[in-house]
Parts: sequence; C-alpha cells; structure tokens
Amino acid sequence: RRPLASSLAWKPELGTSVVAFSGGEPMLHPDLDELIRRIRRRRMMAGLITNGYFLVPKRIQELNRAGLDFLQISIDNLEPDEVSKKSLRLLDRKLQHLKEHATFDVNINSVLGGGIRNPEDARTINNRARQLGFSTSIGIIHDGAGRLKPLGAAERAVYNDVSAAISGPWQVFKNLYSGIRS
Repeated sequence: RRPLASSLAWKPELGTSVVAFSGGEPMLHPDLDELIRRIRRRRMMAGLITNGYFLVPKRIQELNRAGLDFLQISIDNLEPDEVSKKSLRLLDRKLQHLKEHATFDVNINSVLGGGIRNPEDARTINNRARQLGFSTSIGIIHDGAGRLKPLGAAERAVYNDVSAAISGPWQVFKNLYSGIRS
C-alpha cells in the first residue's frame, strides 16, 4: 500500500482540482499540515471536513500557514444527546475561534433526519453560522440502520426555509468553491 503523501503526486494529472480530507477525524493525522502543503504546491485546493473539536486558535493558525482552502463542520443539534455530541453548545466557541483566526473558507452543515429530535435546531445552527459570516448547507442523514426516511412536515418546512436562505448567488458560489452541494 502506498503512503497517502506519495499518492498525491499523480492526482493533478488526472484533472483533480480539489482534495478534501474526511472520514474518522482527519485532524488526528500526524502529517495533515504537510499533506495540505503538498496539495497546494500542486495547485489543487485543500479541504477538511472535521468534527471541530480540535479547533483552537493555534491549530487554526497552523492550518492557515499550511494553506487550507476550506473547512466544513457538521453540527447535528443545539444540545448534545445520546445520538450526537456534535452540538452548537459544545462547538460555538470553536466557531468563534474560526471567525477570529481562519483565513480559509468555513462552511457549517446542519442536518435533518434520522435521530435528530428537533428539526428547528438546523435553522438555529444555520442562522448562527451566517451570523458569524460562514457559508451554510443542510443535509439529510440516515437512521441507525443506514436508511433515509422521508422528512416529516416540520422537517420539510425547516429544510425549505434553510435551503432558501442558502440559495443566494454569493452563498451558492461559496458552496461550489468549497465543493459543497446544498
């Protein structure tokens, strides 16, 4: 198996323009900053999808220096519960750190669907993200069995309202630039 760093050498020749690290928690990778620098040296965009827990000012500044282009955090609810600890209450300070220190684009994704008790949380999360100047997106997550279920009336109303708020030309441009589809 080839190390991740060596496999990046051939991607630009295949027409790759964006490399985003996700899955598990990419900020735990010991060579993340060097991988980002290698991507940027090859004139590709470097992105990161993270749970946000490791975003302290010093780490954000290191990501700036590495050349990170965009970062996304998915926030599932306002208060942590047994389904998800990725809550606005636990992550809001991290969002403030990003606002104060990040030179890269930030997208905050909220979710509806399986296991999310209060669909209004998605609206509140998106409003907070926009208040901080971040782009936003909304997704529908699967249930514990891996299935997508139809949205109920309350979920559909929130989805439509939040989607309408992210459909402006500048918002769509930022999401496309970040490789994020709303």
